[in-house]
Amino acid sequence: MDNDKIDSKIDVEKTVLKEGPAESSESAMSMMPKKAAIAKDFRYVANDDWIYKSQGPLVSMMIAFILFSLGALMCLFLYASVVCWPWQQDWIPVEGQVTKISSHNKRSAKFSYEYRADNRTYEAAIYKPGSLKHTVKVGSRVTVRYNPERVFESYMQGGFNIVETPFYALLSVGFFLATLSYVKGIIIRGRVRDNSN
Repeated sequence: MDNDKIDSKIDVEKTVLKEGPAESSESAMSMMPKKAAIAKDFRYVANDDWIYKSQGPLVSMMIAFILFSLGALMCLFLYASVVCWPWQQDWIPVEGQVTKISSHNKRSAKFSYEYRADNRTYEAAIYKPGSLKHTVKVGSRVTVRYNPERVFESYMQGGFNIVETPFYALLSVGFFLATLSYVKGIIIRGRVRDNSN
């Protein structure tokens, strides 16, 4: 009788030993993709942690917003350097001519120009980056926008500037890429935090 009990106990232990590791191995296999994803996210955060170190999500979002705003501001400067400022969009465009270019300092130059409006010729001047002298010469035809309410108020469009235009374009792209990097870091850190809980 005792031998039967001992044999049944041994059979039960064998069954438990056989099933236990199998179940644990199956659960471990099912957990592997999740652990791999978490490890990948941790590696990303570890590599870029110098950006987000000691920053909460609110601070990171504020920095991302500031970077986006700076990128939008650079886009505004880019548009103004080539076309005009937004509040001058309704001004009347006419053809003008550059009459004189004089250096103001190392970085800027004074462009004097004339244009016709209401059957009269007006003269004006504007300060632009000195690099614009490479594309706009004395005698060049330029687009001038004048205020219909005050005809003597005008703005000379710069067109493509070999220094100013690429500079603003590169700054805009740089600020937008930095914004995307911050937002991506915030999202991944949130995923890591959720998966680790």
